Amino acid sequence: MGIIAISVSRIFNPGTKIFQAATESSKERLGDQLQKMMFANERHWARLDLHPRVVAVLFHVSTPGVVEDKDIITMMTYSTVTPVGKEGPAFSVLKEKLPPLFDR
Repeated sequence: MGIIAISVSRIFNPGTKIFQAATESSKERLGDQLQKMMFANERHWARLDLHPRVVAVLFHVSTPGVVEDKDIITMMTYSTVTPVGKEGPAFSVLKEKLPPLFDR
């Protein structure tokens, strides 16, 4: 199977920003923003005639961040994945083998 992997790190942060999370649990906002970016751009690959073995598109972001309540600076990273076309058996295998991508 194939996965189209797209890094949006430079789009999300051109190197001039730091992602702020008030608490450890609010780091999930990074994933929310990444998912919004993915869905906003889904129309671009939905109209393409992709190879049948391509089963998913994965968006990834990595950015410097700060967790304010812990007073730490860290590298925040997040990935999200969506099926291409109908969710078939190959996508089910992907879910089984990489469950952290689907825990949300």
